[in-house]
Amino acid sequence: MMLTLSMASLAAIIQIVVAFFLTGLLVMVARKDTRWLAGFTFFFGVSFLPYLFLEQTTEPAHRQMLVWSSWLSMFAVPCLHSYAASVMGRKPAYEWAHFLVAPLVGAVTYLLIAGGSGAIAGQILRWGVVIQVFAYGCSMLAGVWRYRVQLKQTQSNIDDLDLGWLSRLVALLIALMVADIGLFPLLELQGVDHQKAQFYFNFFSTLYLLWLARGAINQHVLPREEVSVPVPSKADTTGLDADSIKALADELALKMEKDQLFQKPTLTLGQLADELGLSRHVASEVLNKGHGRTFYDFVNDHRVEKAKALLTSTDKTVLEAAFEAGFNNKASFNRAFKERTGLTPSQYRQKIAA
Repeated sequence: MMLTLSMASLAAIIQIVVAFFLTGLLVMVARKDTRWLAGFTFFFGVSFLPYLFLEQTTEPAHRQMLVWSSWLSMFAVPCLHSYAASVMGRKPAYEWAHFLVAPLVGAVTYLLIAGGSGAIAGQILRWGVVIQVFAYGCSMLAGVWRYRVQLKQTQSNIDDLDLGWLSRLVALLIALMVADIGLFPLLELQGVDHQKAQFYFNFFSTLYLLWLARGAINQHVLPREEVSVPVPSKADTTGLDADSIKALADELALKMEKDQLFQKPTLTLGQLADELGLSRHVASEVLNKGHGRTFYDFVNDHRVEKAKALLTSTDKTVLEAAFEAGFNNKASFNRAFKERTGLTPSQYRQKIAA
């Protein structure tokens, strides 16, 4: 029998090869978080294997492989969820239980198919995947948002840490699921070639995997203790009054200005606290109550003021001013500068010069 492959199948083959290659690459990185992501790419790739056989047969019994294609993808999403939790320094409660859903759904699906209710099994599995992606997707987006809030309490530069790329990819995963569930049937009703739509879906899924792996490999992972501010027990609570907080806030601001601590791009709350002989919790409390700012905002306030002075009193370029002020890239500098002045650095320099 001659084997014929459509463009959609060729795209699926490329996706499977890329998925397995990335699985091996992520395992070789040898970090716990990337091993979870390797599980995601593996199951994501495996879930497309049954699809390749569907074009070669029209027998209903064989067409049921499409059901198992969706079922295999149910193992992938918990892996992505565990990756997100791992890179944020958390461990999901009852982590092992997240991987019991797919076998249970698979058992129910098998019983329904064996009982002659294949169509019902397919719908249950299809919507089960949708619910799973939305539930885990929303959980990951909420987790990343909380992680960013925590980072601003302890880190002065967060662009390489804030997992913005992961938020975008989770949103894209939800969009791909919407396309697979809702868009394809709509295109078929409009008479659009299903194979062409499937080709684009497989193509963009491959790009998705590459983007995901790139972000994971480049992601800098902080130990949990460097991200969160430890909350002391009642016995260890300092009970600082308003006068004490004000005095420490003034001392902290003076130290920052005198020693130009903000010029260190990797400055952390712990390092600032050590300079004053304080615990991280007390330093964070002083910043929040005494200055009304997070550590991130407090440090970047000083950096922007330094940059403003450099832009108006020297002929340094915008990038040179950014680095000397303590920013680690131009994008974060422009964003912080405009948030505080309403102008870009170049516009500010032109306004002052005029």
